[in-house]
Amino acid sequence: MSSTEVAVQVFNTLKNEDFRVLQVIEAAISKHESVPKELISQFTKFSIEETNFRLNRLHKLKLIRQIQSAYKGCQKHFAIFQAKILVKR
Repeated sequence: MSSTEVAVQVFNTLKNEDFRVLQVIEAAISKHESVPKELISQFTKFSIEETNFRLNRLHKLKLIRQIQSAYKGCQKHFAIFQAKILVKR
C-alpha cells in the first residue's frame, strides 16, 4: 500500500473533533516549536481530558508527534500534509 493510500485510509477515520485539534496545531505551529496541550485545549474549547484523548488518537494514527519533556506539547507530523493535499485536489 502506498503512502498516499495510507493517508486516505487514515483521513477517512478522522472525526470533526480530530480536525479541530489539527487546525489549532496548524495555526499555532508557526509561533511555537511545539504546541502546548493547554493552548490546544483553550482554542478548541475542549476539556483537557478530551484534548488528551484527541492528541493520543492522532499520535497513534501518526498524524502528530507528542513530545515528553519539561515543555509538554505536540508537533505536527508530515502525514497530515499528505492527507490535506489529497482533499484539496
